[in-house]
Amino acid sequence: MKRPNSAEIVVYRIKSKLLSRKTFKLYVDDRKVSVVYNDSIRHFFASPGPHSIYIKFGRRKSETLFFDLNINQTIHLECGFKSPEPENIKSLRDIKETINSLKDALYLIQIDSVPYSTQIDDVLFKQTKKRIYAVCLNALSRICLVMCIVGFLGFTNGFITAWGKAFWVTPNTELPLGAPESIAVDRDGNVYLAANFYYRIQKYSPDGEFLRGWPSNDNDPRIRINEDNQFELANNRKTRKGDYPDTLATYDLEGNLISEEVIDGCYFEFGEECERLCRDKNGNLYSIHNKWWRPHIIKTSYLGVKTKIVQTPWYLWLFLGPFPAWIFFAVGLIGFGKLNR
Repeated sequence: MKRPNSAEIVVYRIKSKLLSRKTFKLYVDDRKVSVVYNDSIRHFFASPGPHSIYIKFGRRKSETLFFDLNINQTIHLECGFKSPEPENIKSLRDIKETINSLKDALYLIQIDSVPYSTQIDDVLFKQTKKRIYAVCLNALSRICLVMCIVGFLGFTNGFITAWGKAFWVTPNTELPLGAPESIAVDRDGNVYLAANFYYRIQKYSPDGEFLRGWPSNDNDPRIRINEDNQFELANNRKTRKGDYPDTLATYDLEGNLISEEVIDGCYFEFGEECERLCRDKNGNLYSIHNKWWRPHIIKTSYLGVKTKIVQTPWYLWLFLGPFPAWIFFAVGLIGFGKLNR
């Protein structure tokens, strides 16, 4: 319905696969009045008199059109983005010229009429369906980008920490559990875990509170508490510097190295009973569950009562490597690439 004593401006954005999810900003008299979506029509009213109209996308700006509008006059405009023709690109010079031509690829022209077959009144919840669709796709694209960044940080953090280059990791810094394989419990009920992906030993209180951590030279060690209530670690001849004879390292319960000696075969002398489960002096069983996706420790009392005492906090779980960090990175990268084609 036309407004009395006003002129109507109808803007049609031509349908295109290029920048299909991006919005063009419409300016009248250097003031933003609306946005135009792909294959959509926007119409609004203006007072009679001289007006300037142009559209912008990022830093690109179309040619400015000037009109002297009369009462009840209707003008029809078409805007779009001129996509380059791939068949004309045959050399590096053509590529350079094509890139330079993109600066003026945004256009706005006057036409006789717009294709009203495009649904103008396709409204849902006071918003056009095209706008809702574009907003949803933009939100999904941002989610994929965040997933990609989070996954990349989580996955690379494991390698940086393993090589001892993570300056932000201190003994008081808690890292995700990172595919734990070996567990030990001291006389006071403190729990020790080997976070294999991060080449790190982490100590937790009997209630599951993180206490401290220190680096390990092995990504698959076996750990235990000896008779003197000291922490012992045996490697399996595979370190980040190469293959060496088995080494038995003894630490105090705060992670300070007491002694280290080469004892060939000490890794197997620990036995498999220290991997993924152990018992304390009271007979309580501690076991590692779901080590890849959501690792946590279950304490089973001698009466059979099960309690979850150690688990990765949700904010660290987002960066947990190798999974789900690798999955976040892969899904985010593929999703972001497909949504922004």
